[in-house]
Order: sequence, then C-alpha cells, then structure tokens
Amino acid sequence: MATNDETMVETIDDGDDGEDVPSVEICQQLVEEFVRLTETDEALAQFYLQDRRWDLQLSVGDYFDQQSQQQSLLTTTAAAKRAIAEVAISSSDDSNDCDVVYNAASAPKRKVTEIEVASSSSAEPEVETNVKDFGFLCWNIDGIDEKNLRLRTESVAKHIKDGKAVIVFLQEVIKASEEILRQSLPDYEFFSGNQVFVEYYTMTLIHKKYVKLVSNEVIGFSDSVMGRNLLKTRVSIGNASLCLLNTHLESTKDFADIRVQQLRTAFREMCQMEKTSTVIFGGDLNLRDVEVQNCGGIPSNVYDVWIKTGARKEVEYTWDMTRNDNLQFNSGSRFKPRFRFDRVFVRPSTAADVEAIHFGLTGLTRLKPSVCFPSDHWGLTVHFSIH
Repeated sequence: MATNDETMVETIDDGDDGEDVPSVEICQQLVEEFVRLTETDEALAQFYLQDRRWDLQLSVGDYFDQQSQQQSLLTTTAAAKRAIAEVAISSSDDSNDCDVVYNAASAPKRKVTEIEVASSSSAEPEVETNVKDFGFLCWNIDGIDEKNLRLRTESVAKHIKDGKAVIVFLQEVIKASEEILRQSLPDYEFFSGNQVFVEYYTMTLIHKKYVKLVSNEVIGFSDSVMGRNLLKTRVSIGNASLCLLNTHLESTKDFADIRVQQLRTAFREMCQMEKTSTVIFGGDLNLRDVEVQNCGGIPSNVYDVWIKTGARKEVEYTWDMTRNDNLQFNSGSRFKPRFRFDRVFVRPSTAADVEAIHFGLTGLTRLKPSVCFPSDHWGLTVHFSIH
C-alpha cells in the first residue's frame, strides 16, 4: 500500500539511545513507498531507511544519487545490491574459537542420512563465480494450514524471486506446497529434510546460477518426537565456502528441554565445521530467550544476525499476533502473543570472508482477495557481502 507524502508519523521509544523510530505500521508503509518509487525490494528499502532514520525523501534521494555515480544507471535490484556491498561495514572480532559449554562425549548419538550428489550434466548452467554479495531468505511458510494454501505458497515463491534470494531456508513445507514451489522456481535446486515421510518438513533451496552444491545430508535429532532434524547443505558461492544448517526445532513450551538439547546439537555442528567455511544456521527455532541461556549461551565465535545488525525493534518479532491475524488466539483476553521464534546465526570462517550486513522481515503485506498474509510467520531476509 502506497503512503501519502504528508502521512503523520507516529513514533515509539527505541530504547536507550533516545532516538525516535516510526511505529511498525508506518515503517512498513515507508518501506513499501520506497519500493514503489525506486522499483527495488523491501530488503534494500529497509537498508536505506534505517540508515537515514526513516526519512523517506532523504533515502530515495541518496539511492538515486548513488546510482548516478556508477558508470551506467543501475536499475535492477541485483545491481542495487551490488552497490550496497560497497558500503564499508565494520566487522566484529572473529578471532576467538567457539566456546562450547557442553561435552561432546556426552552428547546424544545422531542419526545421519547421507544424500549422494548427482554428477553435473553438460546441460546444467554454468555457475557464476564473480559473486560479491547475496540474498538469503528464511521462512516458516505454514504449509500445514490448508486455507488459501496455493495463494500463500505462490506469494512465497514471488517473494523469493522478487527478493533475489539465492539461498532459501523453508520450514513447514508439505507435498502440495513443495509441488507449487518447484513449478514456480525452476531456477532453484531443492533439498528436502523429509526422511521419514512426516506431514511437514524443511527444504533448502539454492539458485543454480550462483550457488554450487558440494554435499547434502540430513542429521536426525534422536530425541525428537516431531520428526525434526538438521538439513545440512555444503555449497560454494563466489570464492566462499558455506555450510548451511536449516532446521525446525521442537515446538511448544512443553518441549522446551528437548528444544534446548537440539539447539546444543546445532551449535555443536556449527563449531565442529572446518574453519575455512562460513556456517549459516537458521530456521523456525521456536526459541524463547531464556532457552538460549539454558543452552549455555551463543558460542563465542557465533553471532545472532538480528543482534549483529542493530537489534532493530521493528524487525524483532517474527511470529507476532499483534500484527498477523492468520491465526486466532482465543485466550479470553485482549493479550496477543509475539515471539522471536525465527532466528539466523552465523559462525564466520577464519578469513571472515562472508558477513551479514542487513537483516529485515518480509511477507508483511496482506494478499488479496483473501486478505491474509503469506504465513503466520514473517520471513527473514539477510543481505550478505563476500570480501
């Protein structure tokens, strides 16, 4: 929905720094207006607006000024993202090793299903190697809700294409939604976490033009009662080596202890990965902050992308019933819960050659005519630069 230029901006307290930040509704309107005026995408809009204190006129002006400085006018989203990659972002100290607070010897045994990688055929497209940045999307797409499933899943596919995401983590995929996604996204290679014919599962997608597959495996959680696992995919992009860990940890408050154990397993997998690779771990983790503390905290050389990129309040909650009414909360009161269930963690390589420089949310616009959102979760968008 486009906004009127004279919209009165409501503000909320942004914490200790004393700055005023527009309300979440106004932030989304400003993002959509930036997208309309620049013909770019929401991730780029949030990057410019946040850096300029949500001043729409200044953000749009700076965007076009930056484009005009290039040898030719950059009019596509991909080109705009390349311009962003040139912005200097200070990196954190990645020199320390992972400080694992649990004993690997006492860890539960894992079940591993190896998936052989088919040899490349001559008909497959050549993978582009000159990649300096890339988009990442992580989203629980709520396939288990059959209401408006085709409309919502097609919208997810559109977000993937429009957002130029080359690596995608999905959760709560079902057979019907997988079929829609495969038909809508022929340029992507699909890897499934469905190894025991569960009703819903995870999927990792990589763009065939930009990402080269090395290996893929499914690591089962031995303590899961919901068929949950780690979908581990090794890839290369540009000159960087990545290990991708996509998961959907055990759901509901009653299974908090199991979820903490699963989080420990995932962190251990991150820390044990060779240091020549960057590890990206994410998904619908169903986490409460206290559970991260109960796990022993985040390992010392791993960062939470939302925190690293500024911990902005307007993109904090990924499952938010105050804004998303796909589900109804019948508590008998006006209280509506919201949580940061969905998270992305990164363990940098020794070379620190891949860095998360922006975090945002997607899927915040209602779909018509059904007037629902693509999912009951917001999607997470991350922009990575490759040094």
